[in-house]
Amino acid sequence: MRNSRSWVCKMPRGGWLGMMGLNEGKDSMVTISVVFQGNYRLLTGQGRVEIQLPQGSSVNDLIAYLADRYGGDLRDQLIDPGTGKVWSLMALAVNGKILNSVEKFSLILKTGDEVLFLPPALGG
Repeated sequence: MRNSRSWVCKMPRGGWLGMMGLNEGKDSMVTISVVFQGNYRLLTGQGRVEIQLPQGSSVNDLIAYLADRYGGDLRDQLIDPGTGKVWSLMALAVNGKILNSVEKFSLILKTGDEVLFLPPALGG
């Protein structure tokens, strides 16, 4: 469900991994690289991970998957605990292109994509 500023992440039964099912073949999955910088790197303990998601998954699906996988403080950095919505000001880049607030959640990911989680910018 979407409003003008953010998306709501609804976790499927069994989490995002359960959504994949046991009968899914490799052809129905996409493999993407996720690069964590700044605080995201500290919270995950990793700089880069390879993730497999069901074909047709969006950036919003990736965010929900990462929140489920890492939980805790990373979840709070990705999803507003008060509303359950993805933080709309989160800075992301896919394949080197910084995404605006509208397209970053609905963009469908493809095999080989690189998603970069950028630290929040300070200042005004």
